[in-house]
Order: sequence, then C-alpha cells, then structure tokens
Amino acid sequence: MRISSKLLSCLLALAVSLTACAAVHDAAAPAPETAASSTTTQTPAPTTEAAPQPNAPLTSMTNIWGTTMGKNAVYQPMNVNNDGCIFATFIDFSTGQQQVLCHRSGCSHTDDSCPAFMAESSRAALIPVGDKLYWIVDSSITAGTSSYIDISDSDGQNRRRILESSAIPDLSYVAGWYNDGSAIYAVVTTPGNFSFFRIDESGLKLLTWKALQGYESYFAVGCWQDKLVVQHCPDYDEPELGDATTQEELDAFDKAWEAARDSRPFDLCLIDTQGNETTANFHWTLGEGSIVKVDDGTAYLLGRDGTVTKMDLAAGTSTTHQLDLPASVWSSSENTLLRDYIPVYMDISDGDNNDFLLNLDTGEYFQLPTAWFKDQAIPRSPFVVAASDDMLLVQYNEIYYTQNDIGPDGQSYSFTTCRGEYGLISVDDYLAGSQNWFPVTLLGNDLV
Repeated sequence: MRISSKLLSCLLALAVSLTACAAVHDAAAPAPETAASSTTTQTPAPTTEAAPQPNAPLTSMTNIWGTTMGKNAVYQPMNVNNDGCIFATFIDFSTGQQQVLCHRSGCSHTDDSCPAFMAESSRAALIPVGDKLYWIVDSSITAGTSSYIDISDSDGQNRRRILESSAIPDLSYVAGWYNDGSAIYAVVTTPGNFSFFRIDESGLKLLTWKALQGYESYFAVGCWQDKLVVQHCPDYDEPELGDATTQEELDAFDKAWEAARDSRPFDLCLIDTQGNETTANFHWTLGEGSIVKVDDGTAYLLGRDGTVTKMDLAAGTSTTHQLDLPASVWSSSENTLLRDYIPVYMDISDGDNNDFLLNLDTGEYFQLPTAWFKDQAIPRSPFVVAASDDMLLVQYNEIYYTQNDIGPDGQSYSFTTCRGEYGLISVDDYLAGSQNWFPVTLLGNDLV
C-alpha cells in the first residue's frame, strides 16, 4: 500500500570556524604516547582478556567511521582548522553547535598539545559507550603514525591509552562496530579471514577467527540479544571465461555468470560475546534476496521482487509474504532502521529521486521528497549521516564555492568544490514529514 509523499526531516547546517573550548575542567588529559611504527597481523594474539558479560545485549553502531550518535550529542572526529589535523568534537543536540572536546582553558586546538587531538590525516572514530568514550585511530592510510585506541570519560577527561600498534587488528578492514554498554566489539574481515573482537579498558580479546576458503564469506547483518547475527556464504564455483571471443560466447558467459551469482548459497550463524557460535537453520540463495534488517529477534530477507521472508531466530521458523510494490526493490543502506522503516531504492521512473522508506511488515512505502540538488542539477533527498533510536543527523543541502590552491608548478589556481549543510531532527518528526530540522554549525568546512 502506497502512502502519498511524506516529507523528509533531517538535520544540518554548515561551516564557520568556532574555537571555543567545551566548558569542562581546566585539566589536560595525558598526552598521546609516542607510538612505534604500526604493523598488521591477520591473526593478532589477544592481550589482556576482558571479562565478558553474556547477558548484556549488543547494539550496532550506525556508522563504522566518522559520525556517531550518543544520547545527547553527536561525536565527530573533525579537521577543525582545515590543515589535516583531526580533533575530537561533539555537536550538542540542544544547540547544534560543534565544539572541540577540550577541557583546557585558552587552548587554540591547533596541534597535538590539545587534549582533543587525535591524529594527522588518519581515519578516526569516537564511540560513546555508557559513561565512557572510545577514541579510535586507524593509521593504515598514513605513513609514520601508529593506530591506537584510547578511552576517556564522556566529556573527554581522564583519557588514557588501552591499545596501540600491533596489539590492534588491522583497522582498515573493520566492517562494523558494536557495543554492549560496557565494551566495544569489532568485526574485521581481512582478505581470507573473518574475526570478532571485544575491547574494553582491560584490553582486547579475540572471540572468533576463521580462515576463509575460496569465495567463502562472513558478513555481520545485525545483532540479537548478546549475539552477532552473521550471514555466511560457503565457497562456490564461478564459471570461467575461458577462450570465449565471439559475442555469442561472451553473452553465454554473462548469462552463466549471472545464474551462478543468483544461485550462491547463504545461511545464518550466531556468535555471542564469549565467542560461542551456533548455526541457525536458515538457507537461501542470493537470487532469493539478502538480509536487510535484524530487529526484535527477526531477520528479514528481502527479494528484488518484493518477497519478504521473516526468520524467527528464537523459534527457528520462517514465514514469507509478498509486498505489492511498483518496481524491483533494493536495500540502499545497511543496518539503518528508522522505527519500522528501512531506506530502499525502487526504480519506478526515469527521474533521479527513487529513494523510499519501506515497512517490511505492512508493505507501506513513501518516497522521500527532494531537498537539495547534487551538482546543482540532480535532485536528492536528505541523506541520513547518523541515527540513534530517537534522533537523526542529516545532510539537507550542498553548497558550492570557489577555493584557491597552489599547483605542483608553484602556480596558483582556482577550482569549484562543495560542502554539505547538516541538521538534527527527531526520528518521529522525520517520519511525520517534517523538514523542520535544527541547523548544525560546523567548525571546519565539512564532516570528515
């Protein structure tokens, strides 16, 4: 059943440098330690084992890197001065103002003397868990620096190093972050390996490590109770192109490859926070669909034809129903759940705005209205940057401007670039059609 265009709500407003410190005590956190050069191991040995909490439920983080939603603020590693230095910042829900997570009075937030400094030109994340904040830096893209994980109070004070360098799995392959209210969990998928780690103040524990064979894969699709829900694809055979040279032979190969792709087998397994694994008795092929949502003990398999299979993880049973949709459907965002809706893409017209929100239980859907224009011409709906149960951070516009730079030949030149505008809006208002988002004022040009 189709609902007429509901408007979209989301957040954002942009830019302008702001250098005021967050109002906290005038005491510097410990300066980051000088780290040895980073090394990568595919089977890292666990350090101090953290005490597991088997009854604590897991919660998935909506973003792997960058923006993370807390209870009262958005946490964001930020290139504050547009010079490549990344600092920890937060955006308060009540004001929309981005501030450096620094408690030192008079700090200029320009170098590593600032308690909120994280790294130079590295990928970073800030993950709030309970009353603690995890600071994660991945140095794999930056030569001469070291990956590390720090922990602090939620306001940035009492920051200390808990893991560094080779004691950390290769963060460039992190496929998802989770938390249970007292610790964070990382899913790492390196080429040929799958692993699941627990990290807290006492160190890191390797929960699961698997060597993958051929085309075998494990992909975390959500969580249930204290368990990670993982979609597993065993190894399979793909057709080979061989000596095909004629168009008929190439067409035959394409057809065989598509058939092999759609017949790829999948099943589900569950891994708890102590590393124990169980196999769920659910099996399907890629042609039948993909897991697009795990909620309240049910995994939802969505087919391109609108078929929905609901897998009850506790009972081990499943039910299937057909949605009445106007076109083929694809999930457009992994693990994004807005109340009972997920973002999907349905190619119903020749236009550029084919983004919808879909209720997998009722079949209700509505198209997200255009709020901005990519490249000043292509209509786009507000883009959800990060989400919590109650609040969203969205990009609702794109501003183009001219920037000057110096080329390799020493000559100055100008080029056109853009930055986003962002706002905060409640999930309820978003789904009710409101566009009354609360503008966000950023410290740098744009989110990183």
